[in-house]
Amino acid sequence: MHEFSNFFVMKYSNIFQLHLETIAVNGQQLDIEPSVFRPSRRHLTIADSGTSLAFLADGAYDPFINAIAAAVTRSARQVVKNSDRCFITSTSVDLSFPSITLHFAGGAVMNLKPKNYLYSEDQETHCIAWKRNYGSQVTILGDIVLMDKIIVHDMENMVFGWMDFNCSQSVNVTSSIRKKHVNSGHVSCNMSAITGFSIILAHILILCHFYR
Repeated sequence: MHEFSNFFVMKYSNIFQLHLETIAVNGQQLDIEPSVFRPSRRHLTIADSGTSLAFLADGAYDPFINAIAAAVTRSARQVVKNSDRCFITSTSVDLSFPSITLHFAGGAVMNLKPKNYLYSEDQETHCIAWKRNYGSQVTILGDIVLMDKIIVHDMENMVFGWMDFNCSQSVNVTSSIRKKHVNSGHVSCNMSAITGFSIILAHILILCHFYR
């Protein structure tokens, strides 16, 4: 499965401006003022592979944190560590915490697992790794969000795409502009449905999960 979103290239080659529209927790859309994510000089969403964590626009942070806290299983006990919202549970992280869905303009969707928004203090303590961007309506999607995905950006047609990838598999990326496809190890992504979509090998970025 692959998703695409329009983007704008920022100052550095690893930073891309996307149009995030909404966030859902366990399929429930968060009550966030639409203007928080509406692109403007002060309202931005960018994907940045040079940033380790994620920073959420100030106006979206409280609804995001509260929705996660409300969705975790009853076995998880909430604590605060260094101002971060944390949870202590002996149950599997994937079973204890909700899924997150990012909805972008044009219908593109990025599905996130708990590892895409949590960091672990120890085997039982897990904290939300998305930080509040105090006083700013800029959202930065860093490595923790993008890990375990193949990221493709088409500079000519201003398209940013991604697909899930199992980083335990070997990575062998090839490209073909004529056939418009990407083949990476055992993963095949048919891009032919995207008109005029071409892929440059040097622009394919593999972000694996190094925080196990």
